[in-house]
Amino acid sequence: MGITIGSKVGVHKQNEHGDVGMGQFAPYWTYTVMTRTNYWTHGFTEFSDGIKLINQNTLVRHSDQIAHTDGARWGQGITSGRHVFEIIFPNHVRKPHASVGIATKEVPLYIWNATNLIGGSKGSWGIDLQTRKVSSNGNSNKSLFPVSKSLPDHFFMCVDLDLGCLEFWSAEESFGEALSSIPPDVRPLYPSVSLCHPGAVVGMVYRGKGKTNLEPIRKRR
Repeated sequence: MGITIGSKVGVHKQNEHGDVGMGQFAPYWTYTVMTRTNYWTHGFTEFSDGIKLINQNTLVRHSDQIAHTDGARWGQGITSGRHVFEIIFPNHVRKPHASVGIATKEVPLYIWNATNLIGGSKGSWGIDLQTRKVSSNGNSNKSLFPVSKSLPDHFFMCVDLDLGCLEFWSAEESFGEALSSIPPDVRPLYPSVSLCHPGAVVGMVYRGKGKTNLEPIRKRR
């Protein structure tokens, strides 16, 4: 079954992977992605004591400790392919730190201080939505992502383990590649989030697996 992700149709300036840069439309391959039942039925299954699940796709941080960091991990690990996740993480609940990305199962889901747990911990790769800093395997990069503004409340994350990178876009524009060089020997990886703001509500939904083939689909005769 196909699901439409993009909201605009137009001319796309793409590289050899079919991707686009910041300010352009979302990558062509994201406009229709194919769902897989075993991923569709999964949601958050592991989380710290400071988090409660509203449903499998939505969590709330009930802890009132703003100086601590709580995290949650998706139930299904990813080993290959391009996978699209739709995320709702409101700007007003991102302080002091809020991160999204991917992590191994060994990454802790609680830290006794306010930090970007996903990306800032060894075995994880992600971005801090509040500071816009990119972190890879526990090391912070100097670059900001996105460069000129924060990701909106509602955005999409692509976990591309064929190329070893994370990409982000909204319904209006692509923000491009946040980080690359995710090592191929670290698998499976789990979409994950971390947050510090008391009462923050965050949602994540799996939207399907994308294809890199840009050729038109031909009907069988």
